[in-house]
Amino acid sequence: MERPFALSAVFTYADNGEFSKGQAAFDRRDYYAAIVLYTQSIEIDPTFKSAYNSRGRAYLNTNNNSAAIADFDKAIELDPNYAIAYNNRGIAYANLKRYKRAIEDYDQAIKIDPNYVAAYNNRGYAYVDMDMKTKAINDFNQAIRLDPNYTRAYRNRGYVYSRLNSFDRAITDYNKAIELDPNDAWSYNARGYAYYKTKDHTKAIADFTKAIELDPNHQHAYDSRARSYRELKDYDKASADAQKACNLGDCDTYNYLKKANLLR
Repeated sequence: MERPFALSAVFTYADNGEFSKGQAAFDRRDYYAAIVLYTQSIEIDPTFKSAYNSRGRAYLNTNNNSAAIADFDKAIELDPNYAIAYNNRGIAYANLKRYKRAIEDYDQAIKIDPNYVAAYNNRGYAYVDMDMKTKAINDFNQAIRLDPNYTRAYRNRGYVYSRLNSFDRAITDYNKAIELDPNDAWSYNARGYAYYKTKDHTKAIADFTKAIELDPNHQHAYDSRARSYRELKDYDKASADAQKACNLGDCDTYNYLKKANLLR
């Protein structure tokens, strides 16, 4: 099953010329330009904690987790109660699969700000990666209590329920995620998987089709729809979807159909 995008990083904003330009560059996803501008902002004011935090976020988006950690370290040095920087550093450690270290940072963020929704969500997902599903669900529950419209927590809790084979609960969470974000291809695909596992292939196919409509290159949705068609013995449609999925990089069902001499 495809994993959700789970982690929620946070910016802080301040009035600084180069910093504001950096924020604009980040907003248009020009992360390298943002890094240059944040660096210029830091050169103007080496004690500007928000510039370090934001440059760290830009480094996260270029997969430079070590540089990100160094910037979050500096932001925390400047302000030991900077909950946002602890949360964001936790993300960097999680990206490096240092989950215990990530949880320590999320713990500190929550200690500083007990209502920090994103930190609960992120800690929950670190627990998922450590296969500590009960703790993960508890954190997603808390994120939802604090913000009943926090889409990511519903997605992530649904994912855990699916891994626990509690598909009815997973579907309920995905329903809510889709209600909050009707253009979320991931949630349609995930709900389709839950329907597939409960052998409701008509609903599964409808969800996989919607996921593909929203994201025409969604390889997992093509592969999963191929599986449902295979279960319905519609091998023509299964073969077409399996071929498309394989072209996009997911060849599981294609290889199965080929090995079973079911490709059309």
